[in-house]
Amino acid sequence: DIDWTNSVDKRKLHQLDSFGYNSLHYICRLNGVNFELQLRTTLQHAWAAINHDTGYKSGVEIPREYMRQMNRLAGMLELADDEFSRIRTEINDYRRHVQQLVQNGKLDDVSLDGDTFFAMSTGERECELLPVLVAGVRAVSAAILDAVRSAE
Repeated sequence: DIDWTNSVDKRKLHQLDSFGYNSLHYICRLNGVNFELQLRTTLQHAWAAINHDTGYKSGVEIPREYMRQMNRLAGMLELADDEFSRIRTEINDYRRHVQQLVQNGKLDDVSLDGDTFFAMSTGERECELLPVLVAGVRAVSAAILDAVRSAE
């Protein structure tokens, strides 16, 4: 069970112009045992671990200028997280688009790369598309051989 009343989304605690610790904290109970589950990205975890070891755990108050630097870095990592997420989404969209083109037989619209090769060789249309794929590989091979022979 999750205790929603005491669970916290630390990302929502920041003002619009502040940066710092980001994580989702779920207070849970399983088989009579209470525990906290913290969810964050790899970059959020890296920042939290460094901040914890250098600030929270050190027992010494960290000067304001260093805290400002740490919080600025948190903002940069937040931007990097957003970019990684955006890129991952775009790559997944591209792969779905390629698979759709292959499934619909629109092979002229598909460039030959690792994703399209996989889509062509593993889909339902495998038997139908394999000769087309082999012909494409042969044509590329012939062009490479011609170029090598011309260069000699």
